[in-house]
Amino acid sequence: MEAEFEISAKVDRLREEGKVKAFCTLTIAGLFSVHGIRVVEGEKGLFVAMPSEKYVDREGHDRYSDIFHAVTAEARQAMSETVLDAYYNARNQEASEKTEPRQAAQDEPTVPN
Repeated sequence: MEAEFEISAKVDRLREEGKVKAFCTLTIAGLFSVHGIRVVEGEKGLFVAMPSEKYVDREGHDRYSDIFHAVTAEARQAMSETVLDAYYNARNQEASEKTEPRQAAQDEPTVPN
């Protein structure tokens, strides 16, 4: 889906433990930023969760309400794809950074004592 406006995402924090895998920021049309977007591991795979606030309803149950959300399905899809792309890119970069020092050490000539 091609958005009518430019959107970009940046991964602020990656996490190894728990269901929340990353916190991200989404920038819309270079004019607005939305912080606190989460990449979450669910039963059916990864999904994007918008920032929300917790409140207690009249029956005393905890509820959550999105602070920000897309109005159309197309906009929601574009935002989710952009955030997940940024997440996968950040994970790949992190993985390559972890393997680079080992590869560099293997490329160094060994000097006999």
